[in-house]
Amino acid sequence: TQEAIDKNQNYKLEEIHKAVDKLNKFMEDEDIDAEYEVHDKFNQIMIKIVDNKTKDVLLEVPPKKILDMVAKMCEMVGILVDKKA
Repeated sequence: TQEAIDKNQNYKLEEIHKAVDKLNKFMEDEDIDAEYEVHDKFNQIMIKIVDNKTKDVLLEVPPKKILDMVAKMCEMVGILVDKKA
């Protein structure tokens, strides 16, 4: 059910939040931070490692570019299906 899916997603977000907090405590002397966000199209969690001085993203898992590309491909397939109908 949708309720079960929502509970599972909340559980995953809690676990990700805890893991990111632990990672940040571990790296606090390195001047880098871990962050997480949810990709807007896929509801997929992305974790970023960011340099605090430059704000550059050093690592992103999974890479946002890949999720954006997949989202665009899905959108294009949807447009093709709509045109055929």
